[in-house]
Amino acid sequence: MSTYPDTPKSLVDLLKIVDGTYHRKYDNGTVTMCILGSNLFEYPYYLLSSKQIVETKNDASHFLGDYINGEYNAAVEIDDKLIDSSKKMNWLHFSDCMNNCGTSQLFIDFSPSAKGTYGQIVIFLHDPDEITVIAESFDEYLEKLIQHNYDFASEDDFEQFS
Repeated sequence: MSTYPDTPKSLVDLLKIVDGTYHRKYDNGTVTMCILGSNLFEYPYYLLSSKQIVETKNDASHFLGDYINGEYNAAVEIDDKLIDSSKKMNWLHFSDCMNNCGTSQLFIDFSPSAKGTYGQIVIFLHDPDEITVIAESFDEYLEKLIQHNYDFASEDDFEQFS
């Protein structure tokens, strides 16, 4: 992925096996299947295709810029591991929640704040709006999915991730 040269090898490998599960067109039809665990108890995630990842490369700064820049008047929780300038955002959008395909989105952050980690996994959650780091890396995110039987953060074990 030359658009994102630092894409984690594990995501590239996953995309080689399953290049998208969100309305992904194949020769025999269209696939719509959630394969990633969820931070929302009943809502797993689709994996975007490599094409969809490239097509949505500016969506985070466009749609979430007001939050990141602190311009939105409502109280929106923004993790201090995130930069405060949408112009400097470099986020790889790799997944959407099955609930309205945008109510919750996952990103790899290649532009963290000084408190963050390059490659950290960020979630945008809508209603209540929140932008939070949920893992230090894509591999850590996958490991958490495996450890928790693909139920990423149910209410019963939410404190384990604090």
